[in-house]
Amino acid sequence: GEYDTLGDAAAAAFGAYVGYQSPVGARAYASYLFSSAVVIDDIGDPTFTGDGFKLGVGYSILPWLALNVEYHMMAYDEYETDLASPTDTDLDTDLIYVTVS
Repeated sequence: GEYDTLGDAAAAAFGAYVGYQSPVGARAYASYLFSSAVVIDDIGDPTFTGDGFKLGVGYSILPWLALNVEYHMMAYDEYETDLASPTDTDLDTDLIYVTVS
């Protein structure tokens, strides 16, 4: 099913990160997220928990300007609210970010 909300959400994750920065400004990095949670500001504070990973590449155009592309894949397998016991769920997210930093 779908979960629609007009409320805000807060996310937190814990994981391991590894990255490489080349001398010419290119970089690659990856993270495995052992634990991730999203709490939606709605009745009962619905919370999705799971794990996932992030992959990214970037290039420093100038010493103070970089272009990055990241792929995030998360699998949330548990859902709970303040109003009910935890239940199994199957919510997968795939996100692609293009950022300037």
